[in-house]
Amino acid sequence: MSIILQYRRSLNQSPVVPKIDNVKVKNYSGEHDIQHWLELRRIAFANESFPVGTWSEVDFRREFLAQSWWKPERLWLAESWADDHSANVVGTVALAESGSQRRAAIHWLAVNPNWRRRGIATMLIRHAELYCWQHDWRTIHLETHQQWRAAAKFYETMGYVK
Repeated sequence: MSIILQYRRSLNQSPVVPKIDNVKVKNYSGEHDIQHWLELRRIAFANESFPVGTWSEVDFRREFLAQSWWKPERLWLAESWADDHSANVVGTVALAESGSQRRAAIHWLAVNPNWRRRGIATMLIRHAELYCWQHDWRTIHLETHQQWRAAAKFYETMGYVK
C-alpha cells in the first residue's frame, strides 16, 4: 500500500520560468502529442519503486480529454531540439482544476530519466505556477507517493510544504 503525500505552495509573486538551451515548452496541441506523452510517461516511471501501470491512448483520453477540468493550455510538454530541427519530448506536467473550490493541482509531472537534473522539472513546474499566477490562483496543490522520495525532495526544494 502506498502512502500519498499532499503538498501545497502559496504564490506571493510571479514565478520566473528558467530557460534551458535547446529545450522549449509548448502546450498540448492535439492528437499527435498523445503518443509522445504516453511514451514519456512509460519511460519516466519505468524504474520507480512504486510503479505505475502502462497506459494506452484510451487511458489518456479518459484521464485528460474526457475530464471537466481538462484544458489543453494546462498541459505542457518540454521538447529538446536537435541540430536537425527534430524535437524529442523530454518532460511534461499538467495542471488540474480540482474540487468545488476550483483549486489548482499539479498533475503528472514526468521527466525522461536521461534528462533529469538538467532543470526540466523546475522549468515545467514554473510554467504551471506562472499560469496559476496569471489566472489568480495563488495556492497550488499536488500529491505524490511516499515511495517516490526523489519527487518528494524535489517538491520540497521547489517550496511545496506538507
